[in-house]
Amino acid sequence: MLTNGGMQRGRTWLKIPNYSIRTLYWEYVVSYVQNLGKTQVSTNQLSDTLAEMAYDGNVKPYLDFFSENFLKRLSNLDLQNFDEKYIKVMMLSTLFISRLYLPVSEDENINGYTDIYLQKHPAVKDIKYEYVFEIKYVKTDATDTEVNTKLSEAETQIEKYKKDERFANRDDMKFIAVVFKGKGEYFCEI
Repeated sequence: MLTNGGMQRGRTWLKIPNYSIRTLYWEYVVSYVQNLGKTQVSTNQLSDTLAEMAYDGNVKPYLDFFSENFLKRLSNLDLQNFDEKYIKVMMLSTLFISRLYLPVSEDENINGYTDIYLQKHPAVKDIKYEYVFEIKYVKTDATDTEVNTKLSEAETQIEKYKKDERFANRDDMKFIAVVFKGKGEYFCEI
């Protein structure tokens, strides 16, 4: 796509070699710019979904947003050797953007370690809900039985976490057991 354009002031300069390559290159750049809006993630929309969690107790918009904008963009090659720790890291990367929560990974609990604990940010006094996520993952070709088994495992862990004195008998705590399947499908229990 480029060729030697000569030397100037001790530096080699590159140039587009001819009209055909210039046209193809320009068409590529125009196409890239037009598609750029389709590949970017709206942090405003992400913030809106996190606000729904914090103030309305509704986690579904966040999970939909995460699934659509992150998991569905993975290639099939990305899913080789893929497991829940990758999803957890991806989720944490979106949650750290929030000014409403202090995300904690692998928070120590009397009965294990929560995958993600969303603790209210102390500077924001009117947040209504905190969250504990237990995340599981199954491959795209997993059966309904496999999905249900993983969901049951997550729910069992959640029940143990609920007994921790920090979380017990709190109306402002939401416990989310979620199983992601392949590239974007998910099942959850609240």
